Amino acid sequence: MTQTWPALSARVSWLASELSNFDAEQFFTALIGEAPETVQKNRKVGPANPFLNLVSGHCPFGQAVIQVQPDRVDLIVSSDVSNGITVGPPECFDFRDFLSTYVTNRTWEETSVSGAYRIAIGATLLKEANSYPEAIDVISDLTGISIPFRDVWDFGFQLNRRKQIIENTEINRLIKYSVALFSGFVVNQQFISGQNNSRVSEISSNTNVMVELDVNTVPSAFVLTHEFQGEILKALAMEAETLASDPKIERLG
Repeated sequence: MTQTWPALSARVSWLASELSNFDAEQFFTALIGEAPETVQKNRKVGPANPFLNLVSGHCPFGQAVIQVQPDRVDLIVSSDVSNGITVGPPECFDFRDFLSTYVTNRTWEETSVSGAYRIAIGATLLKEANSYPEAIDVISDLTGISIPFRDVWDFGFQLNRRKQIIENTEINRLIKYSVALFSGFVVNQQFISGQNNSRVSEISSNTNVMVELDVNTVPSAFVLTHEFQGEILKALAMEAETLASDPKIERLG
């Protein structure tokens, strides 16, 4: 079985018609397996705070958040590596494990949202490179685009292609390629004679090829039944896993 690229973050989204009574705490507990650690509820939403509910807590992959807006629910999982010493690029997690934990091994009763008419699965994937030119070479291989310059310091490319899946349901498959630079301070403990331990900081940086995936159902005016949502989620997960295992443009064929 081919391994997927490591994920910096991953997301499952449900666009729905009416979510004012959606129970984010119950949904979080059902998916994550334990109650959220923080809960925020708002009677009104606005530009400064668009969320009706915002609940979060830890999960096996890092930090899990469920955001509820008037027209959508998002489960967002991101790596969590706050050790108090190193501030830099976060560790990644296994995207296939994420999909099996929250999508493919779940029943439709656990993953469906009332009134949902569109569903999406997304991820931000990273692969470390030794330099920016090396990252550009990797993207050239993934996209088939030859870049004749070695001193490129800003690069981005994206492509979306639709595909028909179960019961004449079409999906979008968006892949975006870019180079991500992470930097931060690495704080080391050093003993100086005659003094207590002293912290010495140095700047740490690394270069990564970033691939952003978004696999989603084409907009529709029809509400999806709970059982059909489960079928769609599994189909989206299969497509996302295929792209994440080898994110070349040819995978959109």
